[in-house]
Parts: sequence; C-alpha cells; structure tokens
Amino acid sequence: MLFDVRNEVFGEMRLPGLDRDLDSSACADTSISVVRGSLCVLVAKSRTDLSCDVWVMKEYGVVESWTKQFSVVLQEGITKCVELTVGGKILCCTKKGEHGNVYGHEELRHEPLPSQLVLYDPATDEYSYVGPAPTCKNVVSLVASLALLNGTL
Repeated sequence: MLFDVRNEVFGEMRLPGLDRDLDSSACADTSISVVRGSLCVLVAKSRTDLSCDVWVMKEYGVVESWTKQFSVVLQEGITKCVELTVGGKILCCTKKGEHGNVYGHEELRHEPLPSQLVLYDPATDEYSYVGPAPTCKNVVSLVASLALLNGTL
C-alpha cells in the first residue's frame, strides 16, 4: 500500500520477488525503510531459518528497479529484521533470552532477559548490543525530518 502525496490517492506497490521466494507456510516477515533516499525492503524468508534478503528500489515507483543487494543468514535467536541502517548494518531483535551474556552485553539479573536490539554487520559478520526491548512485535524505526508537507513553517 502506498499514498501518493501529490495526487492524494492510495495505490499498491509490488514488492520484489516475494511471490516466488517465500515459504508460504512460515508466515515470513517484511520490514520497509528508506536508506539514502531509496526504498529498502528486508525480507525474512522463513521464521524457522532466518535468512534475510535486502532489496533496494533504485527508481521510486518502478517495480522493475528492485535490486537484491545481498542475503545473509542470521544467528539463531534473531526473531526480526527491523531495518537496514545508513551504515549498511541490519537492526535486529532477539527472542527473550536466558541469564548472562547476550551478544556481548553482560546482564546481572536473576530473571530471564527481555528481547534485545542488536546490530548485525554483514561486512564483518559481527553483532553489537544496542539495548533491551520489552517486546519486538512493534519495533519500528523513527527518522526525524524538518521537511514540511506544504513547504512552509
């Protein structure tokens, strides 16, 4: 679903290759973000084996311009790919964990750890801890902007 601000109409935009790549029985996850001005889609092909495809739309609104940037297989315990950051890292959520060290962050607690936000760097294949997340169901990225729809202050 898309909204054309100029013409004030709703429409549909086809996503890249989803009809043929997804495991339909797994209810896969899709996240949409904007990176360097281009629409970006992260597609988790399956909830049981989290491999993530990163697609970028080179020309906005042109379905044929979707380009697969890369695919990664994420570490066990990752439950959601939230977004691709400007630096090329993938913001991910983990499932609720056990006690102790999770992705390099020592937790001194007696109860199970909450879900975690971690950054995955495909270039180095390393994870870095961002912070706890009470739940990852509704994690979204917020991008601040000073741009106004009508162009005036």
